[in-house]
Amino acid sequence: MADVRKLLDRLQQQGVRIDVLIDNVGIQKRDQIITKEGLETSFATNILSHYLLTTGLLERGLLSPQATVIEVSSGGMYNHMMVLKDLNITGEGYLGVRAYGLSKRAQVMLAAHWREQHGGRGMEFYAMHPGWVDTAAVGRSMPRFRAMLKSVLREHYQGADTIVWLADKRPKQKQVEAIWFDRKERPVHIYEHTPKSTATRGQLAEYLAGWVKG
Repeated sequence: MADVRKLLDRLQQQGVRIDVLIDNVGIQKRDQIITKEGLETSFATNILSHYLLTTGLLERGLLSPQATVIEVSSGGMYNHMMVLKDLNITGEGYLGVRAYGLSKRAQVMLAAHWREQHGGRGMEFYAMHPGWVDTAAVGRSMPRFRAMLKSVLREHYQGADTIVWLADKRPKQKQVEAIWFDRKERPVHIYEHTPKSTATRGQLAEYLAGWVKG
């Protein structure tokens, strides 16, 4: 988080104005790793840093009036309903795939929260997922999965296609909370249990704000 704050300070000093922000930094760890700030790495990298950077840019007026913000989520979020207390999983009970999936569900909810809060100002906020791309994270965290499905995994340019398209076309989104895949707006739930999340979008934002202020 200290590094993100330094980045915000540097951008403000440079007087930049950002038109397209792509929150794409993410990681999936098999083993639990705690940062020097006491945070679980997936939580710190995949969602808290996104929140801190984007809200910091908004507060400092560094996003243009018609800016587009794109959260790069994952189809892995489909397996998980939001449980706030599990977002920053430390100690016993850690499961890398769950930590990753929860952070990716949080990205989708956060994009919708920002759409509700700032969409009326002319800004666009999207969440998307690139499909199964042959990334280093997939190779490290799911080697057997990668070995079995390598022939159908996507190339990087295929995964990036919808990101670039959203940044260029900025289509109107029908639902407040949605996820884009292959240039189409898709539902955020495909299983019966995931709509039963124990937190709203607003509560998620408050939770993240608490970590930033703390």
